[in-house]
Amino acid sequence: MSILDSIQAAEAEALFLKKAAVVTARDHLRDVERAAAREAETIVEKARGQAREKVAAAEKEAIKKLEQLLAERGANNDLVAEQALARLDEV
Repeated sequence: MSILDSIQAAEAEALFLKKAAVVTARDHLRDVERAAAREAETIVEKARGQAREKVAAAEKEAIKKLEQLLAERGANNDLVAEQALARLDEV
C-alpha cells in the first residue's frame, strides 16, 4: 500500500469517525432533551396540583366567610324586623 493510499484510508476513517461522533452527539442531545421535557412536565404537574389544592382551600375559606356573613346579615335582618315590629306595636 502506498503512502497516498494510507493517507486516503486515514482520511476516510477520520471522516467516518467524525460522522459517527456527530450521530452519537445528536442522539445524546435528543436523550437529554427528552429527559428535560419529562422533568419539566413533572414540575408543571406538581405545580398544577399545588395550585388546585390552594384554589380548593381558598374556595372553602370563601364559602366559610360567606356563610358567616350571611348568618350575621340574617341575624341583623331579624333584629331590624323585631325593631320594626316593636315600633309598629308602639304606634
